[in-house]
Amino acid sequence: MPTRIHLSRMTKLAVVSADQRPLGRVVDVSAILSAETPRLHHLAIGTRRRLTHLVPWSLVASRDDLRIRLAVDSDELEQFHVARGSGPGDIALDAEEVLLGRDVLDSQVVDLSGRRLSRVADVLLADDGDALVVVGVDVGLGALLRRLGLSRLGDRMQPALVDWKDLHLASARGHSVQLATSTDGMRRLDPDALAEVLARLATEPATEVMRVVGPTRSAAALQASHGVHRRRLLRALPPEEAHRLIEAAPPAVAPVLAQASEQPPANGRRFRRTAGWRVHRPPTPKASGP
Repeated sequence: MPTRIHLSRMTKLAVVSADQRPLGRVVDVSAILSAETPRLHHLAIGTRRRLTHLVPWSLVASRDDLRIRLAVDSDELEQFHVARGSGPGDIALDAEEVLLGRDVLDSQVVDLSGRRLSRVADVLLADDGDALVVVGVDVGLGALLRRLGLSRLGDRMQPALVDWKDLHLASARGHSVQLATSTDGMRRLDPDALAEVLARLATEPATEVMRVVGPTRSAAALQASHGVHRRRLLRALPPEEAHRLIEAAPPAVAPVLAQASEQPPANGRRFRRTAGWRVHRPPTPKASGP
């Protein structure tokens, strides 16, 4: 089994050039999400106050527990220099690329297998030949305690690991890139599971998921949803999209969805507050009597 590497520990490593010039420390790393197992793509280098270089991961020559050494001399790094005063939020990324520290660490993810919303305490990487790949996240308290410097206490706790293929990123950048690159996780969910996921996402990300999985699967998920979420999501769709979704529903379900969509749309203020909606779970069928 490949050795797990924690992102929180990597971001403390020093970075030196091939000619042993200190360049700073690891500020962040990026990954391309289009692959089934995302590979690291860029290494962001800088100091506490600013970012200085964005270097392709392919230029990493070696790494250990203390530092990362690049395969190029310091005078060859000018092409990877970033503008003075830049931070991780200013980095221009490829369309399929996310920063693991900015877009995943400490952000919320939907665990598609456990159907719950969790906050990422650490990102797990592993060696894959000459590359590092993202294999999952740890959402447990132990990982958070280790980051706070309480390693002895954190190491006593069992990790709470979520495989990368079983999660959906809820951060703004992570959500949009993941929907654009891979929807396999969402597409394999049954209606009840998809209803649980939609209940845990804010309105705009939830409607984007519905567009990706299509009207037929969305209609089945809304049928399994609590009435509060059914109304919330249908009212958020443009009329033509809501109409297509209702047309895709089974005859017995279409009237229920149509009734929910006929209510007037929520105003802008109400929509800005939907990120804090109470999670109403899908209704549990009542047990039949003897």
